[in-house]
Amino acid sequence: MTKLYSSWILTIVLIIAVAMISIPQGALAARCQDILYNSGCTLADCGQKCWEKHHEASRQCIPTDPDQTIYACYCFYTCG
Repeated sequence: MTKLYSSWILTIVLIIAVAMISIPQGALAARCQDILYNSGCTLADCGQKCWEKHHEASRQCIPTDPDQTIYACYCFYTCG
């Protein structure tokens, strides 16, 4: 019975260890955001400015008014 319990514990520990190793380090890093400009956002321009400033291309045009006619350029990047 003790041997079966020890094997079960060892299996659980190994599964957790493999899961921790297989998670990419970038997935654990905190993400920050920067508003590059508040109106006139186009994805191409926003992406270029985001890349130039933070060397990452994760960008999004997000509406800033209730009518959703004005879009701001948000750049998302790894903090630090």
